[in-house]
Amino acid sequence: MKKLRGWQGSCFTCRSIPKKYLLAIQILTYPSVDRFRMAKYAVIADDFTGAGDSGVHFAASGLRTALVLDQAGVAGAFDRHDAVSLSTESRFLSPGEAAERVGEAVKACRSAGADAYYKKIDSTLRGNLSAEIAAALREGDFAGAVFCPAMPRT
Repeated sequence: MKKLRGWQGSCFTCRSIPKKYLLAIQILTYPSVDRFRMAKYAVIADDFTGAGDSGVHFAASGLRTALVLDQAGVAGAFDRHDAVSLSTESRFLSPGEAAERVGEAVKACRSAGADAYYKKIDSTLRGNLSAEIAAALREGDFAGAVFCPAMPRT
């Protein structure tokens, strides 16, 4: 894997990470948004709060961002938005159920046109992290994941 560049506290730019890598990190911002304007970003979070607090960073960076509460809302969302933040509400489900929801979310985002993925994880590592990340890797056919938990300044 290429070396990550541009660390800024708990935020970093990912211009050196291949698109085939799932990003499983807390906060992702792009100081130079114009370089990334053509990509369609999918944020998959295990709860509504995570979807919201991740999506707001894309919006603050100037990207047209939608907060979607169910997978049906993903269809067509990338026609109007650069980033879609989706809640799977899977944090307190069994690992198998959580993995199924995340896998379906990845499929829905791929079908809708996403080409960059960000799997939001809880800052205190609650939930079904391994099951959800494994499901996202499998369904997205990703080469690997960048896993970087952090406590954001909020």
